[in-house]
Parts: sequence; C-alpha cells; structure tokens
Amino acid sequence: MAGMRSWIDPIDLRILEILEQDGRASCADIAAAVGLSRASCWTRIQTLQEAGVIVGYRCRVDRTRVGRSITCFVDVALENGRDRAFEGAVARAAPVRECHRTTGSWDYLLRVAARDVRHLEGFLRQRLARFPGVTGFRTRLCLRSRPAVRPLAALAALRSAAPPEALEPPSLPRRSGEVP
Repeated sequence: MAGMRSWIDPIDLRILEILEQDGRASCADIAAAVGLSRASCWTRIQTLQEAGVIVGYRCRVDRTRVGRSITCFVDVALENGRDRAFEGAVARAAPVRECHRTTGSWDYLLRVAARDVRHLEGFLRQRLARFPGVTGFRTRLCLRSRPAVRPLAALAALRSAAPPEALEPPSLPRRSGEVP
C-alpha cells in the first residue's frame, strides 16, 4: 500500500481543527477558511461524520459558573478482572467527567469535578472507595487548566509516520473525481 494517498488530507484536517475550536462554525465560514465551496465543504463534513471521524459536537462549560469549582485527577487501582463493574459504576457517577484506562502502577485515571473540597471528600470516601474492585486511589487537585491550543497539530505530525491504511476508512467511497 506504499504510495497510496491518505484518505484524510490537509483540507480535512483543517476542517477538523476549525470544528474542534468552534463546533458551531457555519459551513459557509469553514468553506471560506479552507478554500472550498459550501457544497464541497458540507460533503466533506458529512463524510467525516459517516466515517466516525467526527463523533459528536459539544459545548465547553465554565465549571466554576455551574458550581463545580474543584477539578481533580484521581488515579485508581483495581483488583484484576473488575474493569467492567468499575466502569459501570463510574458511568453512573455524576462528578466523574472523564475515565481513562491507563498503564503503569494505576489502572484508571479519572477527571472529577466537585462543588468544593467537602463534596470531593464525600465522593471519594463514600462512593469511589466503594466502587467494585477499588483497592486504592490517589488524588491530585488541578490548580489551573488551559485548553489545547491546536489539538490536531499532533495528528498532522503523525501522518507521515502512520501507515496509509491506518488513516483509510473502511469501505467508504472516494469523493467524486478522486482517483486512488
């Protein structure tokens, strides 16, 4: 497959960067920014959605303005084989904003948003400590967060290292006028 043109091209990456920064950007504004017609831009966005590259749109919320002024990261250790039960409990825990399976000494990394230190302590002692399989955890408070400046810049850098088939969607038709 050497020499095969990658499915996600620089225009697609630019569209993704724009949408990642502003999920409400209009198709007309995106098209103007990438030098396409609105119809071509819309087709690309639809293709990216159908291929599962774009999996949804979100709004970013200032957590302090909705009563969640504490953000912390919690490393969690589990008994072997308890992942599924633990993940089920985490999915039902409102303070948990993200859950990541990790390597190393800890099994999971959670991002937790709490009203205050008392609320955080209650969640950790009364709930997290009792989740299935939890054998221990370590908490780190977040002092400041900054959004990623260019989240897809890393993807663009990886493109040259990735085999072409890794960026090729399965069984998706090519854009009209495009040759393999």
